[in-house]
Amino acid sequence: MLVAVLIGQVIPVQILEWLVAGCLLGFGVFRLLSSRHPRFGGMQVGAAGLTLWSLLMASAHGAGLMVVPFVIGDDAAAMHGGLATPA
Repeated sequence: MLVAVLIGQVIPVQILEWLVAGCLLGFGVFRLLSSRHPRFGGMQVGAAGLTLWSLLMASAHGAGLMVVPFVIGDDAAAMHGGLATPA
């Protein structure tokens, strides 16, 4: 989360959106054209591997970013329609 907040302060949001979209598009084209099956990972993992995978998937799907307004404070949440609850 801290990384997302710091990147958002350094890079303008519109540029960041284009960079992320380009990375996703490039990875999708790479996977589409690549005929090799990935060799990393596996179906049997321990608790640490499952925790890391859950963290990565939550962040990739945006669930990890839902707490960013709470981390940066009530002022930022108030700018988005005043839906922030008082502390």
